[in-house]
Amino acid sequence: MKSLVCKVFMVSIALGAAAFALVGAAGASHVRVELSVPDQVAIGQPVEVRASFHSDSNPASVAGMTVIFHEEVALGGVTGDVELGRAVTDENGVAVLAYEARAAGAHEIHV
Repeated sequence: MKSLVCKVFMVSIALGAAAFALVGAAGASHVRVELSVPDQVAIGQPVEVRASFHSDSNPASVAGMTVIFHEEVALGGVTGDVELGRAVTDENGVAVLAYEARAAGAHEIHV
């Protein structure tokens, strides 16, 4: 089976203080996001993509937030953003997506 490399972006997401207040971190305005996936993935082999969300201003986790995982793909000459799935962050601020690569090549997974 061919293998592929999954590239993952470290993403920093700015959220309003009001949105953060809903998860108990009033006054915080930024979230630190860390994505982790294996470096090599076999086509058709399921792997876990993990996204961890933590407040930049304190060590609090961001629990109960819906996370949308997506990537840009090209099919038949058309390029677009495809949703891979959704997950809700747990009490540790971690959302997990079961991902199965369908084609060889570099894949960029975004949240």
